[in-house]
Amino acid sequence: MQSARISVSRLDNVFSRLPIRRSDSSPRPGLDRSFHPNTTRLFHLAYPHAIGIRSFHSSALPLPTPTDDEKIKTKQRKRKRYISPAGALFSWLNKKSRALKRNYFNRVWTTIDHSSIHAVVLHRLNANINALEDASNELSVSNTNSEYDLFLPRNLRGEGITEEDISHWVWIFSGENAKAMLHRFLDKPPIKSHVLLLRILQWDITDVQDLRRVLIFVWEHILRVPQPDKFAGMADASVRISTRRSYKVHGPISMDDHTFGRLVSLLARHVRKIWPEAMPNIACMLIPYSESILTDLPDDCRDVDLHRHRRLCTLYNRFLRRFELPASLHPLASMKHNWSAQRKLLELGGDFQPPLILNERSFQAIATVMAASKKTARESKAATLRSRDWPPWRIAQDGMDALSTPHVDTSRVLLALAQKANSGYAPTIIDALLKIAGGQELDGTPTIHTRRLMKFRQRARQLSEGFDPLDPNMWGMRIEATRDVQEAWSAFMEFENCGGVPTQATYYPMLMKLQYEGKRLGHEGRKSKNAMAPGDAREVMEVAKNNYSKSYQSRLEPPSFLVLYHRMVSSGIRPSGRCLNFLIQRAPSLRQGLIILREGKGIPFDSWLYISGKDTLHERFDVDILPEDNIFSVVHMLCRFLLYAAKPRVEGDAPIAAEAREATFNPLPQAIALVKRRLPKFRPTWYTLFKALSRRDVVVSLELAGEPENDILAWQLLRDLLSDFHRCGLELDPDGFVHICSIASKAFPMLATLFPAEASSALELLKREFAKLVDVQKSVYDLPQHLHRISGHNLHLYVRVMGIAGQHEEIINVLRWTVENYEYLQTASMDSLKEQRHMRKLFMAIRVFLSSTEFMKEADDLVEELPDWEGWASDEEIEEYVRTPDGRG
Repeated sequence: MQSARISVSRLDNVFSRLPIRRSDSSPRPGLDRSFHPNTTRLFHLAYPHAIGIRSFHSSALPLPTPTDDEKIKTKQRKRKRYISPAGALFSWLNKKSRALKRNYFNRVWTTIDHSSIHAVVLHRLNANINALEDASNELSVSNTNSEYDLFLPRNLRGEGITEEDISHWVWIFSGENAKAMLHRFLDKPPIKSHVLLLRILQWDITDVQDLRRVLIFVWEHILRVPQPDKFAGMADASVRISTRRSYKVHGPISMDDHTFGRLVSLLARHVRKIWPEAMPNIACMLIPYSESILTDLPDDCRDVDLHRHRRLCTLYNRFLRRFELPASLHPLASMKHNWSAQRKLLELGGDFQPPLILNERSFQAIATVMAASKKTARESKAATLRSRDWPPWRIAQDGMDALSTPHVDTSRVLLALAQKANSGYAPTIIDALLKIAGGQELDGTPTIHTRRLMKFRQRARQLSEGFDPLDPNMWGMRIEATRDVQEAWSAFMEFENCGGVPTQATYYPMLMKLQYEGKRLGHEGRKSKNAMAPGDAREVMEVAKNNYSKSYQSRLEPPSFLVLYHRMVSSGIRPSGRCLNFLIQRAPSLRQGLIILREGKGIPFDSWLYISGKDTLHERFDVDILPEDNIFSVVHMLCRFLLYAAKPRVEGDAPIAAEAREATFNPLPQAIALVKRRLPKFRPTWYTLFKALSRRDVVVSLELAGEPENDILAWQLLRDLLSDFHRCGLELDPDGFVHICSIASKAFPMLATLFPAEASSALELLKREFAKLVDVQKSVYDLPQHLHRISGHNLHLYVRVMGIAGQHEEIINVLRWTVENYEYLQTASMDSLKEQRHMRKLFMAIRVFLSSTEFMKEADDLVEELPDWEGWASDEEIEEYVRTPDGRG
């Protein structure tokens, strides 16, 4: 203590000789002198052992108060410095080489807690890879951590963890890739399985069969639901929770609410990517978990105390928000699964007493799903009863329409928002966007109910906190909620006339309207097979014919697509995100698409040089710089302007631009080279190439243009691409399978003549991939039995290629599968006239290829088992079908 006092007295002498600089002219109250800002720092540097000295001079040594920015930066630095043992293990596993793993371990090992099981496993894994290195490295590591090897496992014995458990974890994480680790985990689950599962689920699951096994594991080992047969019927929305409470969860669930919510979030992410049909199954996981919360209550008791009611409400709302996000593939078509999952949760919430309460974000999640869901027949009819003037007021077409009440025209989006308002929540900007898309302006005037995907990542401010009437996002929604280009352009001009400055949020929907108007004009004169109501899709209607003067009509005419784009760029707006991808994919020419790519935000110049064919030096192009969505857009653009040996003869094929004919490079090899360098995990990028190779008369090689060998080369390129596709860990789904069949059908005749062995290998490949797609699983925990969305289109193209190859027995096998799963196929095609036509073509192809074989009698017996069978197609239909070389009737 004496030494501390001496130090303080000496410090006062030092301070008296320091130059004094006041921050302001007025003296501070309670201070006899002003110190230099670095005085406190000098003190602690000079006397680090003097603890508590600040208390002796608390009035004379004021500490500077950090600003809010400094506090945030300090927290970020602390958060960045701290690495949890689990995070260190996950980062170590993500390193690609042994050297990177060893260096990371040496850097992070001294900063993590060694008493965690993750740290033990990390140390053992690193020791295993060091054992494969040279003796010097192995010796250095073993000498450094030999004491740790002997004593650390004792810290975990109190938790019941043994040496065998640690070895089991090490064995699982020693798999060569994420798929191998997942298989080891599922084959032999370890202790603390949910902790390990949360780590494994952070990697991508690319196989639907693997994801199905994970869901079964969660039901059986984590939720403790042992008998799947007692859980049958859960898919029926009419079954209430009162009938489900006849079963008990066998054993406690070994995780808290936060961990369970995180598990569900990870499962929902994987399901959205590869198996959206399983969304309702994940929603039902809340049922047994809620039972575990209420285990001490009688089975017939519905009253929940306040504490458990709050827990259930938190989980309930978190589940509802998880099913707001759309699926990665076919997001609009898969939205019915989102709504099915939310509907099950809403039914569950109503069976408690008091009912579970929805928060503000849950109401918005429901309205968002309604905005992206397919319109009901009532909503579609309401859109057709609108006048062609603006605002589009309702016009009754008959007496029944005149007698109907106004609420009949209210969309489900508006009903969800009204329910939110009735619950006492104030309207927000998100509500305003949803309301406009749902068919109503903020002042109550009607708009066009438009089906649209929406993603909201930020907290929405309330309208009362500051409503900007010129919000570009809101005006962009107004532009989108129109029927034709003149209505959209009128909304765009009104925004400018009111003083608004157009941004990408307003240019993007207007550019979409102009692009689809060009598509409508290109298809003008064709008979539409599917009549759509306004707002059902992106397509626009024909401009209404009004008795306006020519001068007024000229003001309503919007500019062209390119004129509006150049206007956007000249105003300083560089396209990015979804707008950039849309512009690249829908570019009117290859040259213009490359220009848009160059002017896009975040596109390096070296990348543009390589993609445009102006620079063939691979070393200068870092392909990882471009995001996968940009890669997909570029590949889509290149495959739109392919070179053909002749003019496309099939209706609907993309026209050939003059720029593609005059290009210095063939777009198809350029697209293939780009994909093979990047190896993207986004399957549509690969399918775009498969589709390009399947086109008739497409030029794969300039030397073989128009020759049969060109089709053989297309098949050989496909085999090579498919090998890279599987090397990325991806599995073929029905969308890619149709292109495989199309390429095989055009290449097989010449392939069987010139290369019989390769033709036989091609048939084996097709049969193997088809067997994976049509595999029907046993119904367990009410999971979908079909792993993929098999349609009549897939079956029809597969039957065609088998018929060309003379595989009649395989055609009979397809017919057997069709008869056994006919109810599933009919349910899938119920809402699609196009799919019903594909089913008709399937039976026509079966008759064409089996009519003169011994299998026809069996085919007749099989189709007679169908409930609504009306006989084979007529001879006229068969003749028309045969005349089309690609099987399009």
